[in-house]
This record gives sequence, C-alpha cells and structure tokens, in this order.
Amino acid sequence: MTLIQGRTLALAGLVQSSGLALQIAQKGLSSQDALVAVRESLFQFDANSPFDIYQQGDGLRLGKQTLARLLGEPGREDQAIIALAYQVLSLAKRFNRSASTQRQVGADLHSGLEAVQLLDDPAARAATLDQRCALIYQSQIRPLGRQIIIRGDPGHLNRTENADRIRMLLLAGVRAGVLFYQMKGARWQLIFHKQKYKHQLNFI
Repeated sequence: MTLIQGRTLALAGLVQSSGLALQIAQKGLSSQDALVAVRESLFQFDANSPFDIYQQGDGLRLGKQTLARLLGEPGREDQAIIALAYQVLSLAKRFNRSASTQRQVGADLHSGLEAVQLLDDPAARAATLDQRCALIYQSQIRPLGRQIIIRGDPGHLNRTENADRIRMLLLAGVRAGVLFYQMKGARWQLIFHKQKYKHQLNFI
C-alpha cells in the first residue's frame, strides 16, 4: 500500500465516522455495518496495514462513497460532514503530539476490550464498548481542543445510548485522523490534491 492510498483510506474512515455521528444526532439511526466497522477499528492494535484496520477496506464502503462526493461536488447536506471532519482532524493532530495521552488511550482501549470478553450478547458487547469509548473520548480527547458541538434532534441526542455512540464515533474519527497523519497527510493536500485522492478511491 502506498502512502496516498493509506491517507485516502484514513479519510474514508474519518468521513464515515463523521457522517454516522451526524445521522444518529439527526435521525437516531445509522447503518449498522458501517458503525461496526469504525467501532472495531479502534481495537485493531496489531494491524499490519491500514487495510487491516478496516476489514481489508470493505468496512468503509459508505465512507468511500461519501469521500468521492466530498472531493467532487458536495451538496448542502455534505457541509456539516466536512465541518465535523475538519474539527475531528484538528483533535487528531493534537492527540498525535501527546505521547502520554496516546499511552493512556491505548491502555483504556485494551481495558475496554477485556471488559467485553465474557459477553456473548452482541448488543450488550456493542453497548459496553460504546460506553467505554465515550468515556475515553470525554476524559482524554475532548480536553485537547475546542469542544465539538453536534446539532440534531434533542429527542435523539438526549438518549444515553446515542450520546455514547456519537462519542465513540468521534473517537473512531480521531483514530482515522491519526492514521492520516501517520501516512504523511496534511490538510493542505485536501485543497490542492483533491483529484489525486479521488483517483485513489478506485484502488482501495
């Protein structure tokens, strides 16, 4: 995998996480397969390549479709995804500079995974992981920068399980953002190299 392919995959993960967070806030629901893919990306501790983080890239079908649209002719509804993705990318950059925070988040994620090892019910496992990830986001990531405010339907936002999922998705977005920077990514590339990134979607 080339660096630009790794960056493109990371961007797909970032926009998938961002788009799902907005869907939950506004509609109270999201694509379960897409949600599972980004949740599980947080627990791929020994991945050999970016492809392995996202189920060989298959888990990012929604993110790839969204990224292609954002790099081409985004619609009015896409502006919220773009704005949120940039905010998450800024948090990822700050996180990438803090070795102590990285160590703590890594330890907390390992602990969260251990906490669900004996849970046979997939729904209970998912809910527990979302709750653990939400706590990680609140305690370790949110203090790194300006608080991200996601607007939506109060009826959906006030449900604890939805709030947990949204924070888990923000954490997954940060994880994708870190991968973007690890693959030598930079924000200016998103302005001047749009067509190069769009072309790479054919190969990931």
